[in-house]
Amino acid sequence: HPARKSPSRMPTLVIFDLNGTLVETGQTLTPEMAILLSQLLAAVPVAIISSSTLAQFLKQVVAKLPDDAHLSNLHLLPSSGAALYDYRDGEWHKVYEEIRAVEKDYGVHAICQRLRLRESEALFVGDGLSTGGNDEAVYKTEVETRKVKGPVETELVIKILLAGA
Repeated sequence: HPARKSPSRMPTLVIFDLNGTLVETGQTLTPEMAILLSQLLAAVPVAIISSSTLAQFLKQVVAKLPDDAHLSNLHLLPSSGAALYDYRDGEWHKVYEEIRAVEKDYGVHAICQRLRLRESEALFVGDGLSTGGNDEAVYKTEVETRKVKGPVETELVIKILLAGA
């Protein structure tokens, strides 16, 4: 797949893969990643998409964010985007849930439509953007992409985005 260069300006939406991107597989956010993600949430909507369950998102990510994190700017897409949860009125609300299995491009299309954003203005950050990788389906969308090798590299991407905000 041809590499799509990362935007030099802040995207209107940043979409992250979870395991291998925001966290080491099966682990929770590090304290530094939690702070960076919270800073990003204060600047732009953020979506996290993974084959993980909602319970795993809450344990691995949400529970580790600072108390003052802008959760209303966080959108969770478990089951590779077969479901979407938004945070309103102090709790997580299911926006939709598909019964069928989907790939991550479905979730990318859905969150961009929900937020009324053009896909080309969004950035997807993931570790599986190679041929056969678990993020490969994202290439069926118009989002910009940034391949990372793990959470340390993801932290650098977030710092660069925040510096340009």
